Amino acid sequence: MTAPQAAGQRYLALAGEPISFHHIALALRARLGEVAAKAPTRTAPAWLLRLPATGNPTLRETVPQLGVVRRASNAKARKELDWSPRSNEDAVVATAESLVRLGLLSGQRREHGARDGRHPGRVPAGPARADQPATGRAARR
Repeated sequence: MTAPQAAGQRYLALAGEPISFHHIALALRARLGEVAAKAPTRTAPAWLLRLPATGNPTLRETVPQLGVVRRASNAKARKELDWSPRSNEDAVVATAESLVRLGLLSGQRREHGARDGRHPGRVPAGPARADQPATGRAARR
């Protein structure tokens, strides 16, 4: 940050009110059209989500969070830095547009010379050369 009064301070950079996954999906579909056509917009009641959690420990951990809305304030950043955030919708759509542009969505053709289908421009790891130490998967083989 460049504001002198920000030195040593912490600020929450959030748009304001929480946004649900349902509203995120609706915003993506409305603003990105065909690219977001598969964004799920259906919702399920909490009781229906609790059923599979009875037999699945991983899902069981999420049950206490069902219906919980967490709120935080950006008032300090607004006041001290004269800052105003993007709307939730604008932030979500801008993030999605970046993912599309970088080819990081499943089933999407990659851009920027991506060769391994995961990261733009990254070349898949091959066997270690004799003049280089083995790292990553090659080292564990």
